[in-house]
Amino acid sequence: DCILVLLLIPRLICKAELISKQAHEKFDLNGNLVQGTALRGPPGEQRSFASGLVYSLSLLQATLHKYEQALNTCSVEVFKRMGTLYSEMSFHERSLDYFIDLLHKDQLDETVQVEPLTKAIKYYQQLYSVHLADQTEDCTMQLADHIKFTQSALDCMGVEVVRLRAFLSAGQESSGLSILLKDLDTSCSDIRQFCKKIRRRMPGTDVAGVPTALSFDASVSEALTECRRQLTRVVAVLQEVAAAGAQMVPSLGEQEGLNALKLEDIVCKVVEQVYGSHSMDGPELLRQSCSSVIATMNKMATVMQEGEYDAEKPPRKTPPVEMRASTVRAEMTDAEGLGVKLEDRETVIKEVKRSLKIKGEELSEAHVRLSLLEKKLDTSTKDADERVEKIQTKLDESLAQLKKKEKEFEETMDALQADIDQLEAEKSELKQRIHNQSKMTIEGLRGPPASGIASMVQGSTGGLSPTLAGPTQVVDSPLLRQQVEVQRLGIKYLKNENNRLKVKKVLISFRTFQP
Repeated sequence: DCILVLLLIPRLICKAELISKQAHEKFDLNGNLVQGTALRGPPGEQRSFASGLVYSLSLLQATLHKYEQALNTCSVEVFKRMGTLYSEMSFHERSLDYFIDLLHKDQLDETVQVEPLTKAIKYYQQLYSVHLADQTEDCTMQLADHIKFTQSALDCMGVEVVRLRAFLSAGQESSGLSILLKDLDTSCSDIRQFCKKIRRRMPGTDVAGVPTALSFDASVSEALTECRRQLTRVVAVLQEVAAAGAQMVPSLGEQEGLNALKLEDIVCKVVEQVYGSHSMDGPELLRQSCSSVIATMNKMATVMQEGEYDAEKPPRKTPPVEMRASTVRAEMTDAEGLGVKLEDRETVIKEVKRSLKIKGEELSEAHVRLSLLEKKLDTSTKDADERVEKIQTKLDESLAQLKKKEKEFEETMDALQADIDQLEAEKSELKQRIHNQSKMTIEGLRGPPASGIASMVQGSTGGLSPTLAGPTQVVDSPLLRQQVEVQRLGIKYLKNENNRLKVKKVLISFRTFQP
């Protein structure tokens, strides 16, 4: 693609030059321009179209010369980056092929649209500002393109000025538009003279004292760029005004013409559109643009005659295409060593493939084992889940049964406690009855008071000493002792039975617990 870009740029330059020369011959642009109303019709439109086409082609050639110079001095990286844009750049070659095809068929006339050529010029200018703006320009080529562009712009301005004069009616020589056209014509003549002076000092001629090359700083390049910008504005204004006048002329008679004031209004409107300024008068802006171009060209002619820009031809730099070619040749020289390395690589690749095959088989076996283990794991997990469910069911049943037995135990304990309380009450009642019975028995044994003889015996006995009388013993009734003994045995039996029932209940509850 980089080589194709290098071939594309000179091809575009040659095609543009071919179209320009053919347009000069076909429309006789080198001949004298006919004055008068004859330029109102098709001859004037053809001359305007041809001069505008040559003007656009000169601008395209100047832009392409910058590409040609940059691609021979840029770095390899920029060169390779431009190669990636070949498809976009080659697309706009169709616009030039279109004009060449029309010339071949002899169909190139004022009805042909030049918008594709204008788009191509804008595209190449924009692309250069993005990718190649940092590249240095050849001063000699830059000034030569500037002179060629300026002359084509002056030719275009001259044609439009003559056409506008032809559009005016007679007797308006003192109008503002006529004076403006005269000033523009004078400016064109002055600029042409400066161009001739500069061309005499341009390198490439065999005249003695002419330098082999030119060299100037960036400020001069900026001044030339500004000069071209001013010329472009003036040409655009004149072309628009002439096109508007050409649309109004057909409605007039052969001896009639347009009013100068009407054209002046059109000039003001077009100047506002092109310049984007509303602060100054339109004709005055055009005069200022021409004055700026004259001042720049006068300064350039003076400095060129004094030889301030003279310089020796700079040493030739190695083009990036040659550097890239050297790199490719070096890589091709190392191809033999690369062949041996490739053979070693192939051997290594075979061994790696063999190892990969073995690893693949091992991996397949591992996958089979893994699938079996996963199957076993699933089965074990399923069995474990079933066992867990069964154990959980048993646990739930045991918990329910335990709660039920606890409830029964509590009810039994409550019943036993009630029996114990009842037995305690009966025990207390029996104790009370025994106590009452004992009191009744003691009172019965004491009996009524003794008779007289007994009193006497007792009195005599009471007079004895205590040692003779002896101890007095109270003996309970056998029936009473038997009842008390029976009550004691009953209470003891009830206590033992109560304790036995409690122990039995606790043992039963312990047996229900799971180990």
